[in-house]
Amino acid sequence: MANPLRAATVWPSVAVLEAATGPATNGAYAVPEDRPILFEWVLGDSTALSSTSLGHTGGSNGRWLARGSAEGIIYDLGTALTDADQTLSYSLGGRWRRQIVALTANRIKRLAASGAVAGNVLLLTREETSAFTLTVKDDVAGTTLWTCAAGIQWVGEAIFDGTNWVKRWCAPQEFIP
Repeated sequence: MANPLRAATVWPSVAVLEAATGPATNGAYAVPEDRPILFEWVLGDSTALSSTSLGHTGGSNGRWLARGSAEGIIYDLGTALTDADQTLSYSLGGRWRRQIVALTANRIKRLAASGAVAGNVLLLTREETSAFTLTVKDDVAGTTLWTCAAGIQWVGEAIFDGTNWVKRWCAPQEFIP
């Protein structure tokens, strides 16, 4: 799969995603909170519905298909991020980290190499809109992967290349209630 050209929309559930109208074009991505897998909209697809193929109500004909592997890229939800600078390690059970606590100052989240192997991915979402920035850095090289502007919700994904974390994609994003 090529890297997404835009951020995935975070949906509260598969049911809400399937109840929505299907997009009119290819290139939409979704991550339902109750099945945290990356899905891509494929216009005109008629794959049988399953755990890796989701339907929709109305709109264009197509399917939401899991991407990344037979099971999709699984973003198992880890503990929420805090209002502090943090160093995050890769772990099963924590591949999706959410900033839902309001920031009271500019903060840095560093992605550590410990526990990570080449190809591992981390999804980070900023769901609060405080007046402070949130910067994501590779802890090994110290490079900035992205900075979430103050007052804006963001979603981004980093991939581990065997030595460092690198930005796969990130963008400002609206979270569906």
